[in-house]
Amino acid sequence: MWKLTVDPEKAPDKPEHFTISFHKGVPSKLEYTDNGKPKVATGAVELFTAANAIARRNGVGCIDILENRFIGIKSRGCYETPGLTMLHAAHIDIEGLTLDREVRALRDQFVTFNWSRILYNGGYFSPEREFLHASILESQKNVTGTVRCKVYK
Repeated sequence: MWKLTVDPEKAPDKPEHFTISFHKGVPSKLEYTDNGKPKVATGAVELFTAANAIARRNGVGCIDILENRFIGIKSRGCYETPGLTMLHAAHIDIEGLTLDREVRALRDQFVTFNWSRILYNGGYFSPEREFLHASILESQKNVTGTVRCKVYK
């Protein structure tokens, strides 16, 4: 069923190490090895492509969930987001060290839930989304640093 990601049972039996640097909450550099050669990805597309390659070969980033649709029905959702899953985990770690706990609590209780609901319901161009976007940017102004990571199945 999965198209992008290797089955974790078939993923390498050796962990893979890499580092991700963030600037104001945005991934800015990915350092990794590819076939034993050190590599650095800095451009947005290059970084995301490299993150996808690392995560997918290690079986990371598959979810199979039951969703409540906007129109009132339930549906099965099977999603693959290998690179984004890896980047999100590193982002959570850097936020834990750099983000004020009260700002994080407000963001998690109010901003994240409403941002997701607005986007899911097609409200990208709404004033509510613009307000929440400004809140997210403000929360990320100090989220800068490097996270050392290891991925294994």
